[in-house]
Amino acid sequence: MKQTLLVFGLLICAIGASAQKYWDSSRPDEPFTFGARVGANASKQYSMDDFADRDFRLGYQVGVTADINVVRSFSINTGVILMQKGWKWDYEDKRGKKEVTDNATYLEIPVLASYRINLSDQAQFQLNLGPYFAFGIWGDQEVKNSFLNGDNYKISSFEKIEGGKKFD
Repeated sequence: MKQTLLVFGLLICAIGASAQKYWDSSRPDEPFTFGARVGANASKQYSMDDFADRDFRLGYQVGVTADINVVRSFSINTGVILMQKGWKWDYEDKRGKKEVTDNATYLEIPVLASYRINLSDQAQFQLNLGPYFAFGIWGDQEVKNSFLNGDNYKISSFEKIEGGKKFD
């Protein structure tokens, strides 16, 4: 155990010593940088209520971003992003099969600290850490039953599908 701690401590010191050449504290070229974000994401949900492991669901994200450049190697990233999240759950018991699909769309505002290393003129490594704040805008849930006397239905109210919790 002592050897592991010693090796870990030496590794931290070595990383700290070599990181000095990767920190550029000079003034940035632009104080603010604006951009757009368009892409895809994958989300899923794990429920502690019924211990169900749901499947991934593909969604989209689109929005505008802003970087507040503090120094060349550090900035604060924020923006407003429309993001679709959801999950899919198929299960079967003695009554039959049930398929539940949940789609929820959020307006998300990230507040990220961004550390940057320029690898070349065309490539940059970024490490972004921080929270995001998301507010549910709309959503729907579709349930397909093969149960005896089971009805298929669709709920189009965000409050009903997410338990009334719009803030994520």
